[in-house]
Amino acid sequence: MPNRSPAADEQLQEETAGRSYFAPLTQGRYFLLTTSRPKGAPVSARVPGIVDGARAYVQAWDGSGTGRRLRHAGEVQVTACDALGLVSYGAPRYAGVRPLAGEEASRAAALLARRYPVKRDVLAWLLRRRPAHYELRVP
Repeated sequence: MPNRSPAADEQLQEETAGRSYFAPLTQGRYFLLTTSRPKGAPVSARVPGIVDGARAYVQAWDGSGTGRRLRHAGEVQVTACDALGLVSYGAPRYAGVRPLAGEEASRAAALLARRYPVKRDVLAWLLRRRPAHYELRVP
């Protein structure tokens, strides 16, 4: 992933003064996450996500490549995107990733279920996969 410059960090802090760091992510329907492979190559994937106040949550399938990379990622690049993941809205944000478990995962799942109803549950049942939930943190 590209390194950030201190000037870019300062500009993002000025833009988000008085509102959530993740507020620009509400412009799109999905989030476009860019993670790194073990050898350093960047990989982008469209994932369902939601902003809740100063926090952002995303969901990925537990055994998928995106899920594996998120478990091991220290930092990701995230931007709002359309349903196909082709059009990005706004400047990318950098965020730390934390896997959720127990009560926190249930809360994130409930928030995501409101925004992305039934089809996710049916798809998970058909594929026999479990969703994993992650919190994006301000770096």
